[in-house]
Amino acid sequence: MSLPLVSVIIPVYKVEKYIHECVESVKAQSYSNLEIILVDDGSPDNCPAICDEYACADKRIKVVHKKNGGLSSARNAGLDVASGKYVMFTDSDDFIDNDMVEELLAIAEGNNLDVVGSSIKKYCNKQTKIIPDGLTSELTVFQNREALKWMLLTKIDVASWNKLFKRSAIGSHRFPLNRYNEDVIFLFYLYLDEVKVGYTNRAYYNYRTTEGGLTQTFSKKKFDVLSNADEMQEYLKKINAVELYDSARVYQDICRTNIMMSMIRHKVTDVFREEFADVLSYVRKHYFRILFGKNYSLKIKIKAMIFSLLYR
Repeated sequence: MSLPLVSVIIPVYKVEKYIHECVESVKAQSYSNLEIILVDDGSPDNCPAICDEYACADKRIKVVHKKNGGLSSARNAGLDVASGKYVMFTDSDDFIDNDMVEELLAIAEGNNLDVVGSSIKKYCNKQTKIIPDGLTSELTVFQNREALKWMLLTKIDVASWNKLFKRSAIGSHRFPLNRYNEDVIFLFYLYLDEVKVGYTNRAYYNYRTTEGGLTQTFSKKKFDVLSNADEMQEYLKKINAVELYDSARVYQDICRTNIMMSMIRHKVTDVFREEFADVLSYVRKHYFRILFGKNYSLKIKIKAMIFSLLYR
C-alpha cells in the first residue's frame, strides 16, 4: 500500500534570517513522502531566489511566486495547488521537530481523523518552553462540534500551523484575507462541519517569538480579534447553533479582557481612546459574569479584577 502524500505549505515573506532553518526542518522529516510548497508572497529580499534554489535541489519542493497579499493569501495559494491527501501549514520563521509529520499522520490514519493538532513549543532566544493547554491525555478525540466548543472556551489553541488536515475535509474552506487572527476564523468554519478532530499533548511545533513582532507590540490590527469573536457569535445565531452560544460568549469575554489588558500594558489607551472606551464599557457590563463564571480561567478573572480597580 502506497504511503499518503502530505503537502506542507510554507508562506514566505521577508524571512531570509529564518527560512533555511524552517525548510531544512521539513526536509529532514522522518516521513519522506512530502510535497513541500514554498509560497513566495512577493518577498522583496532574497527569499524568492532561495525558494527556487531549494526547488532545484529537491524534487519534492515546488514554488509559487505571487504578488504580496498577506499570510492568508499565501496559504490559500498553497492550498490551491496542494495535491496531498493531507495538508500542513508551517510559518517560515518557525520550525518543526523531525518526527512531526510521521507522528501526526499515524494518529490521523489510526483513528480516522480529519484534523490532528499537537501542543506547541514557544521558542525565544534559543530557549524552548511548552505552552500548556487544557489537555491531560496523550490523545483526545472530539466528535461532532466538541472541538469548536473547546476552542471557543480557549481550552485548545486556535493555530493552524500545529495541525495536520485531511485535504478533503478542508474542501473549499480558505483563510480570510487581510485579517489578524485569521486562523480562528478558518478553524471555526471548518469545525462547524462536524469534522473529527484529535489532539495530542505532545509538542512538535516550534513557534518562534521575535522582538518587535506583532505579538510583542500593539497595532490596530489586533482589534480584528474582537470582530472575529463577534462574527462567530452572530453566525452561530444565524444557523441556530444554540449549543454553542454560551461558549462563543465566553470567547467574546476573554478576547475583550485580553485586549483591554494588552492596551494597558502597551500604554496605548490614549492612542485608541474610542476602542478602549468600548472595551471598558463591555467588561464593566459583564464583570460579574467573568468573575464568577465557571468557564473563565483564574488568569482572566484576575485581569478583570485589576481592570475594575484601575478604572472604576
